[in-house]
Amino acid sequence: MMEMFFNKFPKIAEKETRCIILPKGTPLPAGNYHMAESFCNDKKCDCRRAFINVIYNDDIVATIGFGWEDIKFYENWAHDKSFVLGLKGPVLEGFAY
Repeated sequence: MMEMFFNKFPKIAEKETRCIILPKGTPLPAGNYHMAESFCNDKKCDCRRAFINVIYNDDIVATIGFGWEDIKFYENWAHDKSFVLGLKGPVLEGFAY
């Protein structure tokens, strides 16, 4: 289960949350896009990944996953080599919103 960093550490998150402001005339809708971190809060999970939720008009419009360990760690952790490339480094997550 993913939990927003803001839920645990609101003061830190308020200082560290970033925002991208897109002007009119870009391919994406103009406005503020906030980047909010989430982490796995399952004590049995050791996935060592962070998720950045892209929030526009109070809706999560995209999620970028980031795994900071090397590929060997994810191969051992997942016990399945078929999808480990989607665990390491930055990846646009395929969740449906």
